[in-house]
Formats: sequence, structure tokens, C-alpha cells
Amino acid sequence: MLTHITIPFSGPDGQQCPYYIPRGDLNLKCIREPGQTCNFTCDEGYRPSISPQTIACGSKLVWDHNPAWLCQEINCDTFFEGGYVQFTCSKKYNATCSEYQCSYGYAKTARYSYLKCDKSGNWIIPNGKSPPCVKCDTQIPHGIVLGCAFLDIPCYYDCQKGYQKDDNVRFLVCSTSGQMVSWSTNSLVSAKDLCTPKPCPIVISKGAFSAECEGVVGSTCRFSCEEGYMRNTSLSELTCQTSMEWSQDLRSLCLRPDGQQCPYYIPRGDLSLTCSREPDKTCNFTCDEGYQPSISPPTIACGSNLEWNHNMESLCQEINCSNVFKDGYVPETCSRKYKARCFEYQCNPGYVRLGSLSYVICDDSGNWNDPDGKSSPCFRSGESGNGNIGSIVGIIIGTLLARLIIFALCIGLIAKCSGARKSQRRGSGYVGSRCLRPRENRVRNFDTIRQQHDANCMGSVSSFESPSYNGLYVQPYVQRISTISNSCK
Repeated sequence: MLTHITIPFSGPDGQQCPYYIPRGDLNLKCIREPGQTCNFTCDEGYRPSISPQTIACGSKLVWDHNPAWLCQEINCDTFFEGGYVQFTCSKKYNATCSEYQCSYGYAKTARYSYLKCDKSGNWIIPNGKSPPCVKCDTQIPHGIVLGCAFLDIPCYYDCQKGYQKDDNVRFLVCSTSGQMVSWSTNSLVSAKDLCTPKPCPIVISKGAFSAECEGVVGSTCRFSCEEGYMRNTSLSELTCQTSMEWSQDLRSLCLRPDGQQCPYYIPRGDLSLTCSREPDKTCNFTCDEGYQPSISPPTIACGSNLEWNHNMESLCQEINCSNVFKDGYVPETCSRKYKARCFEYQCNPGYVRLGSLSYVICDDSGNWNDPDGKSSPCFRSGESGNGNIGSIVGIIIGTLLARLIIFALCIGLIAKCSGARKSQRRGSGYVGSRCLRPRENRVRNFDTIRQQHDANCMGSVSSFESPSYNGLYVQPYVQRISTISNSCK
């Protein structure tokens, strides 16, 4: 095949620059005379090293660029926008690579795709219009997005303390445009609406806020106390702060005139807003995020000495998950604090990891669980997890065994027939019908009919004039049957 077209035309005095360019061609209209410029192109797999692709012929009949360097081999870089290929991948022109990763904040356009090094030296998805990795807009005010390794794969998100998640959006998905959409509805979501402030509580123990109080951040509210209790004289109104807490503890607003109440402060926790803190009364309490009650149920009693029946310092303890959980464990390298994530978790023998789960999280109950808390991180081999892996493996193994058995039976039959044929050629032995070719089998069946005819000598030649007999083609042997029939007359 002709790959280069060169025209070694020269003027009367031969004053021209060379016409040969390694791995490329000059434009066919190129004159190559001193002071003239010429365009050039490169062969497939090579690209120009200068732009524009123009060289000039000098007065000494030498091009202003070294022709040997004009066309260079195409090699894609290891890194591309939003990702990179593994070092094991070839980076030459037209090379393909399925082992590529996207950088943090980017997601793969196609989960099971491969990349190709194109003529411009870029990694692309073959026949694809999208780049290999799309930047996902994972910025959520007052929140964080976890995961998003692939497009159309659900991501978990969480909100900071004092903010609440949108009840209608449980998971997010990175779309091909790089925007986040709701996994369940496939509709675009507003990042600022995913984590909204929690309203400040509007319940006061032994009192109430004014009717117009809504507990909105930045709002100021007045309050009143029930009969038999007096207002804290140092407070007249409260402000709802950005932390979703009032500027004062609600349990200090309405007090008994005689001061006969237990303390309202619990380190790393809170008493119920309806708690009166009076002697011989019990109160429920809750712990701050990241802490859990040390007693069950979380109830304490106010004694006649105005002290609680439990040590307040030890009521709320920091959440720490164990290194083991049901059917699995986490290595020592993983943090065990609340909301810590562990990607290196392992399952006990006989159990396998949940296929779509990449990490476990230490939840508010002190247990390792999947981010949504809907399924166990490990399940028994053969049972249904996310996809019945055990059943699929069983089907594959069963199919392979069945094929092996059929193959073995065929090999055995071939060996048996081969031995039978050898015996027949030596003048001994019997070849079964399963070892005969179709024509041989037809002849044997005809011979059987002939033997029956010879023994009984019944019927006439017309009985065999049909080309078939009981489904057997016997027309070539009608003459033999006729001869036998005549001998019986």
C-alpha cells in the first residue's frame, strides 16, 4: 500500500529543500524553494511537534525545523482530567486500558468501560461523547457526600450537627452532567435544601413560650411560667442560635420558689424538657451526638437530698465500636469512634462481603453497619445478599460439571467404537449400532430384513418394491430381495 507520495521535482538549478519527512508528508503543492513555506501532515500514530504545521525553506536549502522531529509518536499521558490510568497500561496510539481510576470528586462515566488512546494523545471512551471522569458537584452546605465512585451509583450524605436531612432524599446520584440528583426520583436537587436547620425546641419545663414563637434561627422569644413557679429574674427573652439551641438552658427558666430542685446540667447530654427536677421525681435524659447512655433505660431520679441517683459525669459516654461485629470484624488500623468508616473490614469464614458495600460505619448504637443501616455487612455464602452470588456460583459449577460428564461419555463411546471397528477389520467382534455411521446402520437393518425373509420365505418381491421399508431406505437392495424370493418358489 502506498503510504507516501513525494514529487522529487526540482527547478533548473536544483535549488530546493529536501522533500522527505520521516513519518510524514509535505503538501503536494509545496514548491520547496528558498523563502517558501510548506504545510505537512503526519502518518497515523504520529502527530506534529509544532503548530501550525508549517515549515520554511531557508537560503541554505535547509528547513527551519529538523524534519526528523516534525512527526513524533503519539503517547497518552498517565494522567487525564479527573483521573489516571494504571502504570501497567500501554500508552501508545490506539492502546486500550480498562484499569483506570477517577480522582476524588470525580465519578466514572461508565462502570464497565475501557479507555482508548486517540490520535490527539487523549484517553477517551470509545464511541462515547462523555469524558472518562465527570466532576461531581458534591458540595453541600452544612453537609458532606460520601462515595459517588460511579455515575448512577447511589451516594450517602449526612448533615452537620444542628441540621437535618431532607426526608424525601435519602440517596444522591451523580448525573452525566456532574449534577447531583435524587436516586429515587431522578430529579435534580438543590444542594442548599439537603441540610436545613433544625428549629430550636419550643417546650419549657413548667412554662411556655409566647404564642408567636416559632423557634426559627435568629428569632427572639419571650416565655412565661406555670403557677407555683417563678421566672428566672436574670432572663426575659431567649434567642434561637445557629446551633439550633437557645441562648439559655430551658430547664433554668422556671424555678421553684424554695429552690427544691436537682441540678439541670448533664455533661454531654440533656434532661427531658418536661423534667421538673423535683424530689422523688424521675426524668429521662438524652446524650449528645457521638455519646450514648451508660444506663438502660436512660432514666434518673431526684432524691430528697436534691441529688440525682446516678453520677452525672458518667451518664453519657463516648461511642466506640468493637473490633468485631456479627459475622465479621474490622482490623486494628480502623478507627472505632462514632461515624468512623472502615473500608478494610473482613467477614468470618463462610461469609462474604455485601457486593455493593465498600465500607462499614460505626453507628450511634456502637455497632458496625452499612451506611443506610438496612442490611448486614456480611452474609452467609449461598444466601441472597445484593444479588444471589451463591446461587450464581452454584449454577456455573453445575453447568461445568454437566459438560464434563457429557464430554467424558463421548470420549468413552469414541474409544469403544474405535476398538470395535479394529476387531471387525481383524475378522472378529461385533460393532454395535451406536458405533455405526448412518449408511452402515441402514445396511445392517436391511440385512436383518433379508435374514427374516430367507428364514420365512414369505411375501413376494412386490412387498419390497417401495424405496422404504418401516422407515428404512432399501431401494438399492430390491434386486437382491427379488433374487431371494424367486429361490423360494
